[in-house]
Amino acid sequence: MPNKKSKSKKTQPNKNKKVKKSIKKKQTNKKPVKEQKIIFKKENRRRSGKESLIILGIIAVLILLIGAVVFYRIHNTKTEATQGAVAIVNGQPISQEEFQREYNFFFFIQGIPQAYKVAISKGTILNQTINEMLLVDYAKSKGIKVSDKEVDNVVNKISKMSNLSIENITNILKQRGFTMNDLKDYYKKNLMITKLINETILPKINVSDEEIQKFYKDNNITTPYNETKDKIRNTLIQNKEAEMIKQLLNELRAKATIKINETALSKIQ
Repeated sequence: MPNKKSKSKKTQPNKNKKVKKSIKKKQTNKKPVKEQKIIFKKENRRRSGKESLIILGIIAVLILLIGAVVFYRIHNTKTEATQGAVAIVNGQPISQEEFQREYNFFFFIQGIPQAYKVAISKGTILNQTINEMLLVDYAKSKGIKVSDKEVDNVVNKISKMSNLSIENITNILKQRGFTMNDLKDYYKKNLMITKLINETILPKINVSDEEIQKFYKDNNITTPYNETKDKIRNTLIQNKEAEMIKQLLNELRAKATIKINETALSKIQ
C-alpha cells in the first residue's frame, strides 16, 4: 500500500485541503471493510470466452434476481419443517443456524452494509439458497465436480489481486464471524454452477448475424456497426444465457419438493 505521509510531503496544501485530507483519513480508517470489498468485488466481474469459468459472484447475483421472480409462485408450500428448519428441499433440511450464517454471509460477500438488510427480504435470500442447492445437485447428477485445488486457486488469485496474504484474508473473515471454510464453500458452489452453465447451457447458445443486425437497428445504435458488433453479440449471449438459466430453475423447482417454514424463517435476524 502507498505511504500516505510521503504523498502529503510533495505539496504544501492550504487549510481547505488539510481539512479534506483529514476527513478522507477518517473515512478510510475501517480497513477490514474496505479490504473486504477489494477482495470479493473484483472476483465478481464477468469474464468472456474460456475465462468465464470464474464468473462467480455474477452467477450468485443472477440466481438471486431470477429467484426473486419465481419465489412466490412456485411451491409456496408452508410447513413446520422437521427440527425447526427454515426449509426442506428434496428431503434436505436447511437449519435455522445454517441459514442464519448464509444470510449474514450474503451481505458480507457482496459488501452490503448490515443496515441494508431491511432492503432485501429473508425470503429472497432463502430462495437463492434453495436455487443454489437445486443447481448444485443437478450439476452433481451430470457428473460435474470441483476439486479442492480449483477452489484454492481461486482463493490464491484473490490474494494476489488484493495484495493481501491468506492470513490477512482469514483475519478479515474472522472479524466478521466467518472462516476460510465459509469462503471456500461459497466459491465451490459458484464454480460448480459455473461449470454446469458452461457445459450444458453455453454450448446450446447461438447468435446469428441477423439477430445482431436486428438488435443494432431496434436500439438505434449510432456507433458504426463493425465497431459494436462483438459487444452486441456478447449482450445477446448473456440475455439468452439468463433466459435458459431461468428456464432450468423453473424445471428443477417444478420437480422438487420444497417446504418453507415461515415461523422458523421469521426468527432469522
